[in-house]
Amino acid sequence: MVALYLIIAAIIAIACFWGFSSYHFNKMIHQEINNVAHSEPGDSLELFNHGDLMRIPAPVRRYLKNAIPDGYPIIRTVELTHEGFFKTAPNKDWSPIKGEEYFSTDPPAYLWIGNLQPSPILWLKARDKYINGEAEVLVRLYSGLTVSKMNGSEVNLSALIRFAGEIPWFPTAFTNESYLQWQPIDDRSARAVINDHENQVTVTYYFNNDDEVERFFTQDRYYNGQKQDYTGCYRNYREINGIRIPTEVEVVWNLPDGDFSYARFTLTNIIYNKFATNHESSPHPITAQ
Repeated sequence: MVALYLIIAAIIAIACFWGFSSYHFNKMIHQEINNVAHSEPGDSLELFNHGDLMRIPAPVRRYLKNAIPDGYPIIRTVELTHEGFFKTAPNKDWSPIKGEEYFSTDPPAYLWIGNLQPSPILWLKARDKYINGEAEVLVRLYSGLTVSKMNGSEVNLSALIRFAGEIPWFPTAFTNESYLQWQPIDDRSARAVINDHENQVTVTYYFNNDDEVERFFTQDRYYNGQKQDYTGCYRNYREINGIRIPTEVEVVWNLPDGDFSYARFTLTNIIYNKFATNHESSPHPITAQ
């Protein structure tokens, strides 16, 4: 009987710990969302001006004119959701994933929350953040038990590259000279040097014949402690909230022994400048066409 009581007490203690840990994890995420995506209700926004693009390389200029109408409000905050598939290692199977993400474009910052289900009875909750130049990756089993936590200078650089790779979802940020400087390459590509706090990364964007960003490439992102070639591909552009953005993205590590595609996301909803008085956003879900 005593053994039974001890087992019951242990189960209750574990359940209490798990609940307490999960509660504080979700509370932390809620506060971080406010830190990233907050803007004052009624804030008015600057307007995008095609006349300000003359210093930008030609392929970027054509792309931005094609993607953003003249006079469109500058995007300061973003909220989006996605679904898709994720691989944790090259030899692993694809697992379904759903995520939500919050951005500030000035200064650059983001928070991503993903729910990954490697098996029917197992799920992981991941939180990636980049705020004030510092990043952290945190993965928890059933929201309660930490299974992975990463931070430091390499994570900071990799997170800034992730931000750079997601700018096509909020393309007015390509004109933000406070942290992004363009260098011309040729008629279908241009290099961006991005500086934020102590972090600097270089990303090359490639543009197709429809004047869309087709892919980006960098050699500044870390994989297992070493810089490796890294590519992102954008597909299925559509006009959403008045601008043309990709609705599908795939990211690939170009490793010495072969490419490792590890994430394929499809955009399901996106909202810009939620609290601004002159925002051009829509809260309606994105439907396939």
